[in-house]
Amino acid sequence: FSAGIILYSKYGMKDSKMLSVLHSNRALASMKTGDTRSAEADCSSALDANPNNLKALYRRAQARRSLGRAQDAMNDLDIVMHRVPIGSDQYKAAEALRKDLDESGTPRAEVDAVVLEAEEETAPVADNAPPQVGTVDCTAEAIEEAKAAGNRAFAQGETDIALAWYDAALCACQKMPSGSCSDVIATLQSNKAGAYVRTENWKEAEAAADAALTAKPSNMKALWRRAVARSELGQLDTALKDVAAVLEDYNTKNKESPEAEDLKARILAKIKVRQDQRRAELSTQHVRKVVRSRAPPVPTTPPKNGYEFQRILNSLKRHPEALTEYLKKSVAPTLLPSLFQKSAMETDILAQVVSCLHSNMGGALEPAACGEYLKFLLKTKLADIQFAMLSAEEATQVRDIAKKATADDASYTLLQKEVSSLKMP
Repeated sequence: FSAGIILYSKYGMKDSKMLSVLHSNRALASMKTGDTRSAEADCSSALDANPNNLKALYRRAQARRSLGRAQDAMNDLDIVMHRVPIGSDQYKAAEALRKDLDESGTPRAEVDAVVLEAEEETAPVADNAPPQVGTVDCTAEAIEEAKAAGNRAFAQGETDIALAWYDAALCACQKMPSGSCSDVIATLQSNKAGAYVRTENWKEAEAAADAALTAKPSNMKALWRRAVARSELGQLDTALKDVAAVLEDYNTKNKESPEAEDLKARILAKIKVRQDQRRAELSTQHVRKVVRSRAPPVPTTPPKNGYEFQRILNSLKRHPEALTEYLKKSVAPTLLPSLFQKSAMETDILAQVVSCLHSNMGGALEPAACGEYLKFLLKTKLADIQFAMLSAEEATQVRDIAKKATADDASYTLLQKEVSSLKMP
């Protein structure tokens, strides 16, 4: 138990319940050797790690009674009796010790033996001792063997044991020369992420996948598992970015992943709901606004980056004439792909641009110019995904722009084909 606690403390492991069990079990060992002071300290550490560890709370009451701290012991027992079913073995054991303290406040060895035995027999399954995992030597062979043992446990559905093996292997990796284990660390962390995904521990899954990608950014399994975790955590934009990168990797290798396509579709559906809600809220706020604000000055210089472009469009969203002037005079269509080369344009901003182009086509903007804007919007980062999140009305506007745009060359016929291939509503 001491070795396990040392490993947890030294390497910053995050499984607080297992750490609590280790402290609680070491407390029992200390009590059986008469070291009640150490037992009490271990029980307190166990409760710091997991306040719901009733076994540790009961053992601390025993230790405190032996130390002559009757009132503190009774306080612990009161909590135990409050949390377990009346009439259960745990309740009866705590009640017997509480009664003994009420009567004398002094230890009674025969009660100690009965209570310890009863407590061991009736301990909740959740507080069982941690899986027995061997010590992993700091050699590449030993680390590989530990990883294989974890994989076997995972395949057999023993997720806790698998995680324990992966953590033990990671501890050994930390003692190896710097940089010598980056690939193995990435695999171990990715495997941990897979185990956490299986148990639906989404935050831990994301953290493990992050660690794997830090060690090896090209680890597609870790990227996939992070996408799943982020989707479940409601981090939809980053989840979409992750799954898009996974699909891009599959496309590069001329492979398909129905599972990744399905996740992408589910994320897009969630984002669509969120976007619709946001637009409804904005529309309601606009209707309720009685006094229309004066249009801000229209910038006359091109935006330096995508962030500046979106900030300016947000400031002009209630002033369509000013927005049209800004696009026409300061934002050349060819500028758009460079503005959104590394990050995608927000769907709301894309919808704003599409609405502006459609409403001004044939008026302030020539149809050919509108076609140019649409052509280069399709060249921005993750354009197919952003267009897929447009509403049905906005999608109709996109198709209408592509249809009415005219030019002497054949580029706009290609534009119509490109638009028709988009998975829009």
